This record gives sequence, C-alpha cells and structure tokens, in this order.
Amino acid sequence: MKKLFPLIFFLTAISGSVLAQYDKVAEEMLQKVEEKYKALKSFRADFTYIGEMAATDETESLDGSITVKGSSKVVLDLKDQVIYIDGQTQWTHLVDEKEVDIMEYDPDEEEFSPNKMYDLYKRGFKYIFVEEITENGKVFNVIDLVPEDRNKSYFKIKLFVNKADNSIAAWRIFEKNGNRYEYRIKNFQPNINVDDSYFRFDPSKHKGIEIVDLR
Repeated sequence: MKKLFPLIFFLTAISGSVLAQYDKVAEEMLQKVEEKYKALKSFRADFTYIGEMAATDETESLDGSITVKGSSKVVLDLKDQVIYIDGQTQWTHLVDEKEVDIMEYDPDEEEFSPNKMYDLYKRGFKYIFVEEITENGKVFNVIDLVPEDRNKSYFKIKLFVNKADNSIAAWRIFEKNGNRYEYRIKNFQPNINVDDSYFRFDPSKHKGIEIVDLR
C-alpha cells in the first residue's frame, strides 16, 4: 500500500540551542491559530506540496486538496490517491490501480497532515517567533517549532502564519539528511457544507474496484 504522502521533515542552519525554548510571543500567536481552526465546523483547502531531495538534487511537486469536518473526518485528495477517514476507518483509494485498502484509522500515523498543523505545537515541541515578513502584500509571522525528542529525524518546522486572520499559509520541514519539504495553502474555504457520508468510501460508485480489508 502506498504511503499517504511523503513524510515532511526539515533541517535548519540555526543552532538548536538557540531555538530550544518556549517563546511567549510565539505561544500567543499559536494559540490564536488554534482558536481559529477549532472554531470551524469544517473547511476545505487546496495546497501544493514541494519536495527537494538532497542526495539527487531532484524536486518533486504535486497539487492536492483536503476536506475536514470536526476533529476526525478527513478526505485527502492527491488525484491518483484519495484517502477517506470517517474518524474510525480509513480507506485508501489507489485510483490508477482500481484498489481500495481498508484499515482502522490511526490518528498518529501522519503527524504533519494539513489538518493537524494548527495544534502541532502542543505535541512535544518548543517554539520561537523568528520574524515578520511581507510577501505579495500580505504579512506573515514566521514561527519555528523544535521537537523535544532529539531522536526525531527532523529538528525544526517553520510555520508561516497570516497575520491578518491567523491562518496557516505554509510550512517547511527539513530532514537531518538535507531533504526539504514544503506545503503551501493556495485556497482556503471555511465552514463548508459537507455531509458525513462524504468521508466514507462508497464502492458502489467505483465499478471493478478491488477491496483489500487490512483490519
């Protein structure tokens, strides 16, 4: 079975000793981000993923979308692979292979899924406000998250938060091996109307599909 999407980690040139702290300014910013997303009943976001491989100097890019309802209902659409999660069960639809793999949903499997970034700072990270930048007329607060667990394969995540509305615009993750990954939010629609059935894979709509039940 294919991975949900490439693991997203990152490396920075700034010393970990400088970043390994809890910054009150960053904490207040992150709390506002968390409050914003927790107040939403649902949302849909389009994003672009960019991966830079240090060993080969290759860059890969793909576009996708994510639809979220509540705290545990998710549909992640990567065109050739669509993930459905209803809070208990996960269906991974491999479109080209006409196969769907079914398993019990593990909320800890994808640590950096776009629907989990808003409260990531509470799950084993130290944080610091780095700077305020302006791009294309928009102002962003840049915050670094450093994992408390030094055995992680990454040691920092850089969040870009829109100062105007406390939304997450992008995040960059650097692996210790030099690989860099980035997610950029292109379009964000809050509080969309979406039925619970949307988050469950319906085999009747996919004739000839092979079902692999891994539960």
